[in-house]
Parts: sequence; structure tokens; C-alpha cells
Amino acid sequence: METQKPKTKGEDTRSRISQSAAEALDECGYFGTSMNDILARSGAPKGSMYFHFPGGKEEVARSAIRQVGKEIAALLVQGLENEKDLSTAVATIFSYFRHRLVNGKFKCGCPVSTTALELSGRDSVVLEACNEAYASWMAVLEQALQRVFPPPKAAELTNTIFYLVQGSLLMSRVSGDISHLDNAQKHCMALLNTARAAP
Repeated sequence: METQKPKTKGEDTRSRISQSAAEALDECGYFGTSMNDILARSGAPKGSMYFHFPGGKEEVARSAIRQVGKEIAALLVQGLENEKDLSTAVATIFSYFRHRLVNGKFKCGCPVSTTALELSGRDSVVLEACNEAYASWMAVLEQALQRVFPPPKAAELTNTIFYLVQGSLLMSRVSGDISHLDNAQKHCMALLNTARAAP
């Protein structure tokens, strides 16, 4: 079994800054987040910020979105691989975001969606990173659904489940009411059951 090499001090600092940026983006949005906010959260010296991210806020935001995108994709892979029942596996997706909402007292939901909404329609490398993250999550889910459904059906179900997750996450966060996420999960389960029963 291949062991993962420990991070160097520089890699650890860069990762810490990216993680802090992701938290700030989730809570405050892209335009509400400043470099000083990220520095304060990370505890990194100002020189480190500009050494690792000479492109400034746009570069650190892109790094943050890519990092959180990979983290969530890895969690999805783990959840979907460990569960033979797709309904239970899809429930892990809702559980992850439900946990973020409740633990963050509805200040945190998904840093990718928060940032993407603000930057939509703009020519931005940060928005490109958001689209990459969405595409990677959908690819993981679609691959899992293809174990049960033919590719066209798996793609259709992936899109619908993804819409329900992201839409209900936004509604729950804005209203402070977790029931929107719970209702979306119920509809996803019904959708999967109906698709399985179809000839």
C-alpha cells in the first residue's frame, strides 16, 4: 500500500490559506471576502499569502474552490463506494450538506455554489473552477448510477438529483429551515425507486 508523503511546510501553509479562503467564500461570498479576512482566518503571515498566491484574491479563490471541490468529490467517492444501495449512497450526499448547514448555523452551505452565483456571467478563472467542481461531483454520481441504469438514464438521474441537492441547499440556507433539504432527499429516493421499477 502506497503511503502518502507528508506535506512540506510550504504545502501546509498553502493548503491552510486555501481552506480559510473556502470558509470565507462560503460565509461571505466572493465580493464580501477580502485578502485580510483570509489572512486573519488562516493565521498565515502576509508575505506567505503573496508568496503562494502572487495573483492575489482571484488566485487564492480559485485554489480554494479547487481544493474544496476535490475534498467533496473524494467524500462522494467514498460514500458511493461503501454503499451497495444507491438510495443510501445518495443519502450520504444530503447528509454531508445537512451537517454543514446545521453545524454552521446556516451560515455555511456550499462554497462552490455561493461563489458561482456571484460570478455567473463573468469571465473568471474562479467561475471556471466552480464549473470544474460541479462537473467532477456529477461524474462521480453518474458513474455510480451506471452500475444500475443505462448511461442515458444515469445521466438524466444525475442531473435531476444534482438540481434537487443544490436547489434545496440554497432554500434551506436562506430560510434557515432544513426541511427543504429533507423534502428534496425524499423526492430523490422516490425518483430512484420509480426508475428502478420501470421496465
